Amino acid sequence: MNKFLKAIAVISTVGVLLLGTYVLSIVWRASCEEQKVFGRSDLIPLTLKPQNYNEPPTPESFGTQTYACKLRGKTTAVCKQYINSFQHAYGSALASRELGTEAADYLFRANEYCEAIWCRNSGSSNFYWDTKKDLVNNAAGREIGQRSKQKYLMERLQISLSKRKSSGPLTQGRLCVTVPSQKFSDCLR
Repeated sequence: MNKFLKAIAVISTVGVLLLGTYVLSIVWRASCEEQKVFGRSDLIPLTLKPQNYNEPPTPESFGTQTYACKLRGKTTAVCKQYINSFQHAYGSALASRELGTEAADYLFRANEYCEAIWCRNSGSSNFYWDTKKDLVNNAAGREIGQRSKQKYLMERLQISLSKRKSSGPLTQGRLCVTVPSQKFSDCLR
């Protein structure tokens, strides 16, 4: 019985360490993409001088400070909630693509439960609305992740079929799936 308990403890510890490592990898990758897109990362600061919120609030920023950032060639006022929405959508998309929709849903709901336990403003109406927003962004991210995964798999199938020497209907151009890029960040733009 003692060996059994030790085995359970070791397996549980390894599982927790693997899950923690995976969560950190999502945080790291989301931070890197956030830095590329917005010029700053709020999850893990990647520069010594991050972009400051030095612009006045806008109606879209709900009264919070903003900063100017070029997105898709257009100057946009970016606020913390905009970046937070990106973090949730991007992280959920990564997890959904790599682990599947259900696992990504559980992982990001666990994040919301942890926030509910450890955040100071837990139980307030602001916390409720922030959580609701996060869950909506998580759902959008999971959908993006699944679409990205399907496109990637279809692209692999198309490449595989194009290498065949057969002249069947699949290799005569009837199976046409075009993916502009394998870069995941393109799915979010």
